[in-house]
Amino acid sequence: MLLALGLVHGLSLAQNCDVLGGGRGYSAALRAEQMPGHVVARDFASLKAAVDSGARHIHVPSDATIDLPNQSSALWLRAGQTLFGDRGLEGRPGGLLRTRWVDAAARNYPVIVVESGARISGLRIEGPSGEVTSTNSTIGIQLLPGTQGVEIDNNELYHWPWAAVSVKQSVDNRIHHNHIHDNLRSQLGYGVVVQNGHAQADIHCNVFNANRHAIAGSGEPGERYQARDNLVLNGGGRGAYHQFDMHAGSTGAGGQSVEITGNVFDFGRFGTSNRSSVLIRGVPKEGPITVVGNLFTQGWVVGSQTAVAGVAGSIPDVEQIHQWNRFQTPAVYSSHPAGECRLTIAGRTTRVNCEAVQQPVLP
Repeated sequence: MLLALGLVHGLSLAQNCDVLGGGRGYSAALRAEQMPGHVVARDFASLKAAVDSGARHIHVPSDATIDLPNQSSALWLRAGQTLFGDRGLEGRPGGLLRTRWVDAAARNYPVIVVESGARISGLRIEGPSGEVTSTNSTIGIQLLPGTQGVEIDNNELYHWPWAAVSVKQSVDNRIHHNHIHDNLRSQLGYGVVVQNGHAQADIHCNVFNANRHAIAGSGEPGERYQARDNLVLNGGGRGAYHQFDMHAGSTGAGGQSVEITGNVFDFGRFGTSNRSSVLIRGVPKEGPITVVGNLFTQGWVVGSQTAVAGVAGSIPDVEQIHQWNRFQTPAVYSSHPAGECRLTIAGRTTRVNCEAVQQPVLP
């Protein structure tokens, strides 16, 4: 595992992530010239036409801004389609898909829906509101019930009142190398959420900041997530609560399982509404969650809260948590030439997206 697991087991730093948060330096970025037969879209009409026609690869260049209608299922990716941009290539920001604020109605729907095997990569995807007080309940990307094998990578996802990514009764999905931030609506505000039961995602190498919850689950049967090698920052002020979450579902259980390994929680300082990094509200069907190899810049106790908390039986014994994780470990961010930024923690260094950690990009 990256980072803290490496410290526990002697593995190398950055074994799994070439750059936290994607962007410049992300080795799996998609290049248009390597995608034969791709279709270029620069406006919504051409984008929708390409998607609806079943085009396999659809490219939105970095100089394109496309306004997606603020309506349910405005864009519907079919099975196996890839929608991609240039984020990080030669320093480019990635094409922008933007959904504007319309009014104060609930607007309780996903704007983008995806079927099995689809991939969204290398784009900026902006929602209608990043405000805590928003009355909208809009979702950015929703994985459809009954689907599997969706990949969401190398994107910047922000300003979605309900969730940037909703995994709804969909399994074997990968959400990685994204910068996911400012999804803060009160009582919602998720970076990634698994919900409605039988939902699963491997969530890794992302940078989360200023989300009400970075990752959440509704607690229904069959829900599970593996959160590994992510960086969680302290933004969001009073709108930010505990960052990794699992609710107690309709049966009272906390989903199926939760694995939290090798993450860096630069979270928990005063100013946020809740300073726990992890809070589990029901006992998963497979027993206590896994919490191994994580680094916390906070101490175990901050104010009245602990870094990892949960109902009885939902988390490992405190002694075990202390044995397999580290606390009060300072993190240092720095800029370097050629647009590279770095995170140094516990004596080791890995690359991180400069914009995500608000470091200047040096030539």
